[in-house]
Amino acid sequence: MQRFLLVDDDPAAEARLRGVLRQSADWDMVCVRSGAVALATLADQPFAAVVVDLAVLGADALDFLQTAHDRFPGVVRMVMSSLDDATTVLRAVPVSHQFLAKSIAPARVLQALDRAVSLGAMLNGTALARVVGGVGTLPSVPGIYRELNRVLSRYDSSIDEVAEVVEQDPAMTAKILQLVNSSYFGLQSSVVSIKQAVSFLGTNVLRTLALSVAVFRDAERYECAAGFSIDAEREMAGRTARIAARLVARPLADEAFTAGMLHDIGKVILATQLPESYSDILSTARSAGRPVQEVERERLGASHAEVGGYLLGIWGMPYPIVEGVAYHHTPQRAGNLFDIVGAVHVASALADAAPGDSDLDLDVDFVAEAGIVDRIEEWRQLFPMVGA
Repeated sequence: MQRFLLVDDDPAAEARLRGVLRQSADWDMVCVRSGAVALATLADQPFAAVVVDLAVLGADALDFLQTAHDRFPGVVRMVMSSLDDATTVLRAVPVSHQFLAKSIAPARVLQALDRAVSLGAMLNGTALARVVGGVGTLPSVPGIYRELNRVLSRYDSSIDEVAEVVEQDPAMTAKILQLVNSSYFGLQSSVVSIKQAVSFLGTNVLRTLALSVAVFRDAERYECAAGFSIDAEREMAGRTARIAARLVARPLADEAFTAGMLHDIGKVILATQLPESYSDILSTARSAGRPVQEVERERLGASHAEVGGYLLGIWGMPYPIVEGVAYHHTPQRAGNLFDIVGAVHVASALADAAPGDSDLDLDVDFVAEAGIVDRIEEWRQLFPMVGA
């Protein structure tokens, strides 16, 4: 049984959660009334997650979340707030995993906890869960970071202008989708389109995130693994996204594009959070002529695909995006249908291939069972069409 810590001074809210917990064999809850007691409890007992009502902590909310982020990175951090606390919520983005509306049904709180914590299986119980859990922001390509700040500094900037910049950068894409897909906003369906997400949040919110909260960070501020290029990864992500969107029917194109844009976000995490170890992994893979994901699994117990999927999962991303990222090297783990996972798998192989390559890095069993063997050569022709 998993346990979560509730930080809330509302007896009615606690009672509602306990009512749902009586029907659950998976979760137990400890409730405390203050941030100081919560930190002491987290230090004394193991918890899978902490759910915090921001109103209870008041002016100390951000200090509490920062301390929890620093001392207990493997604990999933969920914050609850009313729409009246929008400024505090925005400032909590770098140190929180998910955002819940204060009015959310107790059953949905448990659903969010179930999903976030179950994704830990992707990392096979490795120490990577603590590393990834501590990630609050990701590095953006310097030129794109500066362009976003330039656009948002103009008070007449349009949604289209902002979206055009954001959708070029995996880090910006991930953070905006993390926020817009939180239950805090109460949307009835998941948002997977960058333009839709930017349109919903609006330029004022994005201006706050970029210029006041600094939730987007220039890659030049990060130590990065030797032999790893944020800009090269961004270009690869863009190629993969454009191809993936062309491989599926129109209703799935936005999901495929976004999953393709984020498919290698785990490499960015590893290169910036474990720079020395990842430098050695990259060097070994190149010198031995082996796929980098094989060396990652040997050294770390999981690959960049699972690392990226885990982060996006605990950030509350739509599940098709999480799957597309987590299984893009192992598509059969998601089944044998050609959907988002299959599209990202094929697209990443096509995007990574040099002109004239006879072999693609594809799971041949998946290709056969998904019934797409005859389409691979046709899709090769897509390369010049999408500017890859």
